[in-house]
Amino acid sequence: MNKEQIYIKNGILIDGVSHRLKEGSVLIEGNRVKEVGDCKPLKSGKSKEIDATGCSVMPGLIDCHIHLTFNGELTHYELFLQPISTMAIKAAASAKKYVETGFTTVRDLGSFEYIGVSVRNCINSGIIQGPRVLSAGIPLTITGGHGELFPPWINFPEDNYVRRVDGKVEIRKEIRKQVAAGVDLIKVFASGGISEETTLPGIREFSDEELKTVVEEAESAKKLVAAHANGEGMKAALRAGIKSIEHGFFLDEEGVKLMKEKRAFLVPTLKANDSLQKCDEKSLTKPVAEKVRMIRGVPEKSFKKALENNIKIAMGTDAGSPNNHHGDNSVELSLMVKNGMSELQAVRAATINAAELLGLSDQIGSIEAGKTADLIIVKGNPLNNISILQNKDNIRCVIKEGKLLKNVNM
Repeated sequence: MNKEQIYIKNGILIDGVSHRLKEGSVLIEGNRVKEVGDCKPLKSGKSKEIDATGCSVMPGLIDCHIHLTFNGELTHYELFLQPISTMAIKAAASAKKYVETGFTTVRDLGSFEYIGVSVRNCINSGIIQGPRVLSAGIPLTITGGHGELFPPWINFPEDNYVRRVDGKVEIRKEIRKQVAAGVDLIKVFASGGISEETTLPGIREFSDEELKTVVEEAESAKKLVAAHANGEGMKAALRAGIKSIEHGFFLDEEGVKLMKEKRAFLVPTLKANDSLQKCDEKSLTKPVAEKVRMIRGVPEKSFKKALENNIKIAMGTDAGSPNNHHGDNSVELSLMVKNGMSELQAVRAATINAAELLGLSDQIGSIEAGKTADLIIVKGNPLNNISILQNKDNIRCVIKEGKLLKNVNM
């Protein structure tokens, strides 16, 4: 039986692996890339031809750090006033925005209950449209740590967003529960953060023994670990064997050495800080506003240090965090370029580098024969102007697993 084909011709190929542009064609058969370069469509009644003249053909974009159940709410009070059912509906709507803006894969690093897992399952079964989703379920924190959004004298059921785990026994039990719930990876808060009023972003959380237990238990279930990690917490996470460092503020020489030694990735989330800095301080609580001022310029400095030292960088936005909206994710690429990356480096951070971090580089992240057919067609050339990716109208076609999910006048 002949499989459905999509034949793309006359486009500028940004394949994710080459260091120079080339014109050519791409032949997709079923859910795989069959040929790249000088290829012709096979004779088939199920073949669709797309003329990509004036456009770039590139791998589908990957965001390694989003939160589907958050929608840019400025305070946790605003967030918790919503019922869980509303969050689930909004998460499904947000998932569709990723397709519209050229993202074929996202990693959800913390959602209420297991909404991220549910959205993933609904996308995979065809109930709703969206990108490939890898979901971490519910983040692990310590008592009094990052993610505890209310003081202890308020008896609030925060366990639907974070899981308080202290000591090896609680850690192992919780990770086993999450694995049984179907998570794709484990998320841990290794340092304090910005959003609550009681922690500081550079202060470590969890002991060395506890972090090693997180890694051991996750690895026993063949799951990767991603760590919200800044300053001393980042170094503790690296020593424990965690290879996905989220945010990475306060990166110093010791941190650089550990990142390179452990072959870890930095997911810098520059847009999260950029969005916070643009907030009206009056909309934030006083302690949070003070922390926002404290980290001004810090993420950019750490990013530049990582770039200068050839640390592997994968694109992630922390979309859903305060004032940081789903659908605006490609702003991160412009911020990367603004802070020293070339346009090609930024594209690779959002394609092949991101795929490597996710453990999927043999399947996605580049346009190569035999790989899964995840690709987009973009009006213009993002290697000349990376900001064109911010306009969803420039994303003319989105193909995920060989299926045409978006097609605008092509």
